[in-house]
Amino acid sequence: MGYTMNLKLIIAAIAVISASAANANIIINGNFEAGSLAGWTALNNVQIVHDDGVSPNNFYQGAGNSQNGDWAALFNTGKSTPNGILSQSFATTIGKTYQVVFEFGVTKPGSAKGEQNLMATVSGTGANPLFSKTFNDTNPNTILKTFSFDFVANSVSSTLKFSDLAANGTDVFAGLLDNVMVDEVSAPAAAVPEPASLGLFGLGMAGLAALRRKRSA
Repeated sequence: MGYTMNLKLIIAAIAVISASAANANIIINGNFEAGSLAGWTALNNVQIVHDDGVSPNNFYQGAGNSQNGDWAALFNTGKSTPNGILSQSFATTIGKTYQVVFEFGVTKPGSAKGEQNLMATVSGTGANPLFSKTFNDTNPNTILKTFSFDFVANSVSSTLKFSDLAANGTDVFAGLLDNVMVDEVSAPAAAVPEPASLGLFGLGMAGLAALRRKRSA
């Protein structure tokens, strides 16, 4: 009985660690650090921009450099028509819940036109989207705001789309998107610090080897 119990505990510990390691961003080039829109389908007025912290490329304004690297996606810059669309499809499991996290904000301060809105939509099968909501930022003097939402997949492939809105002001104002992440939402598990996880994994593997030797003796 002791052997069986120890074996179950070791296997359970390894499974928790493996599940944690597997929880990674599904989106390709979600932080745009490829220096391009690689992995995304871009339509109309949306482009990749580099933020070196020096005017005129300091798109974060009061925030200085970008929160994650030097690149981001910019909507409706240069008084252009606010009609940009950025989308990406990815593999999903039917019935599984996924969380989308992204950062968005206004690039320029100065007037009532500073507010920027961005619609996030997730589609699978069927005519109706799995999720659709407009997010906005009205304070261009701070770092980008972080937004998140969940959706349940109904197809083996889902598409995340960000759309600029026609009502957005374009008088030197623009919307900046960065750090897009999509992760499968796992069942709650006890938090284990990373060093302890690695140690537990090593002990688990050693324990399995020891139990096999004991059983074969």
